[in-house]
Amino acid sequence: MSSERFRRSIATQLTPYVGLLEDDDTDCHLGICDETAVYSVPHPNSFGADLAKCPFHLALFKAEHPEVWRKIRSADIPDPKFYTDSGDRFVDFDDAPEQVREEQYLVGLDVLGLAIYHGDPDNDGLVTFEAVDRRLETRATKEIRLGQVGKFIDHLRLNRGFVRMNPEVRETMYPEEPR
Repeated sequence: MSSERFRRSIATQLTPYVGLLEDDDTDCHLGICDETAVYSVPHPNSFGADLAKCPFHLALFKAEHPEVWRKIRSADIPDPKFYTDSGDRFVDFDDAPEQVREEQYLVGLDVLGLAIYHGDPDNDGLVTFEAVDRRLETRATKEIRLGQVGKFIDHLRLNRGFVRMNPEVRETMYPEEPR
């Protein structure tokens, strides 16, 4: 293989695909998201890789990576802004209220755009966690024994993921992590 042909081959492999996805069978890159991807964007932390995004995760990408978004918008490809739709989910942590109900506190914003809250322990020693959407409607609840709250937050963080955690909760749970 000639050196020019080799160089072009490598350059092609290192170029992410950016643009509209025509295939209805492509899932959103996030494992827990069950929506169909509509647009592919460059991976912000990996050279040459790309990520297939559903409308919500494309809106979240736009909010989290404005510099990459500007580059995409300046390219001669279908405009991604027409494919973003956050629907009834939060894209920005600052849009989530600190409390939805009295004695309920924001834990964080998960990767599906739901705000996760926890309440104070009840008389039986149970703490209720609640996931709410942007309309502040409950999507899910879970009661956890007071002694298992830390493990449950770890479970959410590792298996579901947070876009951003409440700084107080993060400092309490993970004081050694760099900020």
